[in-house]
Amino acid sequence: MKAILTLTLSLFMLSPLGTIVARAADEAPAKPAVPPVPAAPTTPPAAPANPISPERRAEMAQRQAEMLKKYDKNGNGKLDQEEIVVMQKDRQDELLKKYDKNGNGKMDDDEREAYRGDMRKQREEMLNQRRGQLGKPAPKPEAPKEEKKEDKK
Repeated sequence: MKAILTLTLSLFMLSPLGTIVARAADEAPAKPAVPPVPAAPTTPPAAPANPISPERRAEMAQRQAEMLKKYDKNGNGKLDQEEIVVMQKDRQDELLKKYDKNGNGKMDDDEREAYRGDMRKQREEMLNQRRGQLGKPAPKPEAPKEEKKEDKK
């Protein structure tokens, strides 16, 4: 059996087809053409300018310190879940005290709208202040939008 295999291989290698197969096996396989990958930039992109002023930063840090002093009962330097719940309850009580005009313990639609209006005003004031710091003009105030109420029949 070994002799037959050796004879078959040697005849195959001596034939023209065998030499082509042998040369193909000896050559390294061709690499597929792949476009080169661009190198990653060596410097990170510049960070955008921080719109928070140092005064505002100090104000925020002071408020955070006050909140910790008031609500951090275990003194670990952060608010745990139970402490956050107490803080939220106090905030809700403050909002009710300020906006609950009829004293029913809930914020009705009109009271909620007054709260939203105050929040809009605060947001616009903050945005205009930031625009002023960045040197951008404040937008012109828009006329209040009228809500269309449909009669329910």
